[in-house]
Amino acid sequence: MSKNNLKILRKQKGLTQIKLSQMLGITNDYLSSIERGKVTPGFKLAKKISDQLGATVDEIFFNNHSNKIFDGGSNKKLEQTKEVV
Repeated sequence: MSKNNLKILRKQKGLTQIKLSQMLGITNDYLSSIERGKVTPGFKLAKKISDQLGATVDEIFFNNHSNKIFDGGSNKKLEQTKEVV
């Protein structure tokens, strides 16, 4: 299983794992496992995470860490994907 952008986005929002896990109603250990790519959340939890972080499920779980979207740049691949959908 691959890593995701959850940790990056969580830190950008100034949230600790403990705070975000409390907001989501899950354990800190479970959130840590999701961040490390050890487990994949179900869609309902993934949507809840995306709502809390102000990002799409795709941005959090299906893009790699090198995307420029997270450091203020642009990502043409992401923009193209959004246009198709």
